[in-house]
Amino acid sequence: MRRFITYLFAYENGAKTQNIGFVKTDIRNDVCRMSVHVRGAGDQPQKIKICILTQRTPESPLMGIPVAEAGGTQQNMIAEFSFSVSNIMDSGISLEDARGVAVAFSNGGYAASCWSDEAGEDFCRGRYTIYTGKPEDMAEAAKDMTAAPEDPSVETPMHSSMEYAEVCRECEKEPVRDETESASELKAPKVTYEKIGLVDIRRLPKRCWYLSNNSFLIHGYFNYQHLILKTVEENGEKKQYIGVPGIYEVPEKMMAMLFGFPEFESEETREQESEEQAFGYWLCPLRM
Repeated sequence: MRRFITYLFAYENGAKTQNIGFVKTDIRNDVCRMSVHVRGAGDQPQKIKICILTQRTPESPLMGIPVAEAGGTQQNMIAEFSFSVSNIMDSGISLEDARGVAVAFSNGGYAASCWSDEAGEDFCRGRYTIYTGKPEDMAEAAKDMTAAPEDPSVETPMHSSMEYAEVCRECEKEPVRDETESASELKAPKVTYEKIGLVDIRRLPKRCWYLSNNSFLIHGYFNYQHLILKTVEENGEKKQYIGVPGIYEVPEKMMAMLFGFPEFESEETREQESEEQAFGYWLCPLRM
């Protein structure tokens, strides 16, 4: 028997952005039971198609075997299903050849959970042949059935519910610039931090108030008696994150991701014995 959990990330223009859920896998004998949890699906009607992505060799084309569909208007969607480990959905393909799980949204969004060390460009961009059970699927698997545009300047837009803030990790560490510096230097983002309390969440837009009931946030606040509000200003745009203080540890990382805090930023002013013991903040991007 094997049980494991992998995280589901949104991909945009071939780049992994933010965690939007997880995939729970339970393998017993020749049966794989799987549940896919997608959060932040939005209030508008939405459908998802879930595929197991398989690739027998690094040179083989990527193929997606449909295993389930889900839909609705709820904020979170859950799909539960099972299939044979040695013969996924009667395709003749084993789970040993799986590279991960893909979630295609009805309005163009794409998310995936990668099970291999290197995802590859096709995996990151959602380029895979949909297996339909026809013999020609195997012979023509190199064709991209996901309607990805040939022109790299034309990208499939992500759904509004998956518009997560993305900031370059190197740029986040840039200091606040003085107004007397040159115009070229002013292009760097301006980053500020503010310590806040639990009640200060009400200062944020109403759509962010749900965080005051987030168990992970409340636990961190009562341990350290503060939170932080991180603001990044660049090219006239402002992005904000709420940070929960904590120590970087693998179990804590898993809990943070499950509760919507996928990024960790260490506090550089403190001397640490190792990265795994670093004090810092678990960050959640805010939709402004």
